[in-house]
Amino acid sequence: MLITGHTHDMKVAEHNGVYLINPGSMTGAYSALKLNSLPTFMIIEFKSTEITIYEYSLADGELNCVDTRIKKP
Repeated sequence: MLITGHTHDMKVAEHNGVYLINPGSMTGAYSALKLNSLPTFMIIEFKSTEITIYEYSLADGELNCVDTRIKKP
């Protein structure tokens, strides 16, 4: 698992069994990649059998949450 925040763009991706995680920007900082950046953050929960990534975003005053579950081998 690699956690980075370089692009300010929230993303979870898997490549060859490695998860790449970018929590985005809690302040909705400007991104050259998007015109309208949203405030985003993640909470990662580690359990014995799985990892859950909760992806939060704030759009139009509403807090949204999507979760991704990764089973441990």
